[in-house]
Amino acid sequence: MKPSCKLIKFNYRTSVPRSSYAQLECVILTGQFISVYVKLGNSADISIYMAVIKFFRMTRLNRIQRSHLSKKIFLIFIILILLYLIIDNQRFSNVDKFSNMKQRQVTEQIKRKTRINDVCHKEMKNSRNLQQPTGRFLFYSPLRLSYCVVAKAGCSFWISIVRILLKDFYSNNTKKYPMEISKLEAHGPRKRMRHLYRMKGYNILLNSTLFFFTRNPYTRLFSGYVDKIMLPELWNSLNKHIAKLTRKGEPINGNCVTDITFSEFLQYVVHSETTYLERNGHWIPVYRTCNPCMWDFKFIGKQETFVKDTMMILNYFNLTHMMKNYSHIQNIEHQTVSQIEYTFYANNPQLSNCQATYSLFAERLWYAFQLQGYIHRNSPIPKIEFSPIPKESMELFKEAVIEELYKNTISYTEAASQKRTMMYAAYAQVPQSVIRRIQKVYEFDFKLFGYDKESYRP
Repeated sequence: MKPSCKLIKFNYRTSVPRSSYAQLECVILTGQFISVYVKLGNSADISIYMAVIKFFRMTRLNRIQRSHLSKKIFLIFIILILLYLIIDNQRFSNVDKFSNMKQRQVTEQIKRKTRINDVCHKEMKNSRNLQQPTGRFLFYSPLRLSYCVVAKAGCSFWISIVRILLKDFYSNNTKKYPMEISKLEAHGPRKRMRHLYRMKGYNILLNSTLFFFTRNPYTRLFSGYVDKIMLPELWNSLNKHIAKLTRKGEPINGNCVTDITFSEFLQYVVHSETTYLERNGHWIPVYRTCNPCMWDFKFIGKQETFVKDTMMILNYFNLTHMMKNYSHIQNIEHQTVSQIEYTFYANNPQLSNCQATYSLFAERLWYAFQLQGYIHRNSPIPKIEFSPIPKESMELFKEAVIEELYKNTISYTEAASQKRTMMYAAYAQVPQSVIRRIQKVYEFDFKLFGYDKESYRP
């Protein structure tokens, strides 16, 4: 008797929650036994599978045996059906992974909001600060998107997103992706972007989708120090104030101070946040910048999970195309090149005010990139003969950095480890008395957003 093709089993399995599987076992013309498990999705897919089964049952052996051509056609048909079922099963497997990821994100958002609600309910009556509806929002009306700006928590990226949506560029070039917008341009002159506050645009904000990003106070402070104090932007302004505050009795030589230590910076932060003098938005506590006790934020992102949280928010607004071709190395190149341009262009006056040199700019930038996990900490800065022309000097250093990035690429895991290690080393030099005062200043950031007060050390 020649082998036939018929349905041996067709049943449903429910071993996986909220899922159904059909088991198709068939002996085809070659006599080979095939067993396929297919995941059933919606009703349309189930109808297709049932139609296939009905065809199997209606097919008679004597009909197949009448011609050799019919056998081949039937065999091809069976193979195609089995291939479809296998591919379709993989498709639904990917959908399941996405659904599970989305569910985890929703669960995490609920967890973050629950924590905030609990802290607000417990602490608001004892704290005036938590009763202030602080917030500086960027708004895009077609999507009713309202982003509360928090410095040193991915704000350059989100400002770039809003610029793209508003087509707000001071150059004539149209940009499509955040990676095309430099730091200098993101924070440059604006034509259409406007900030909304409680006193200006309150009703608009109430009827829009609000979100913001927070960050561990320790990493945010360290990032602010590297970006604003160690690099030349504030050498002839805030740095001088910090030196006067922390180096009492010591004369300040020249127009600039270039050697403020991390400990001195933290002493200034404590002083400015307790006296409200010489404050700077780059390290004002997050709850004082975007108070989650007074605004109903739909999304609460964290710098520590920036890419995942950003993709979730972009997906909500149907803007995931903004992250097209995003990668770790692309992000590193964008960050380093943007910072080089910002330092050489925006801080060019410091060359004369501080009697600085391009070599000093390059040394500080190279070390900053190591602290930020962009360049390996053991990679020495290359020797560069700088030109007196700013643009030429900038391009020379930019080429050297890009060459290093691709020659000795640092992985995401290595970068995160290096950043933590170097940050721990910086905090290890800070007196415990200063650490405790920092913890007091950022007390509600630790409580509201679930950060560990002892995370400044391993």
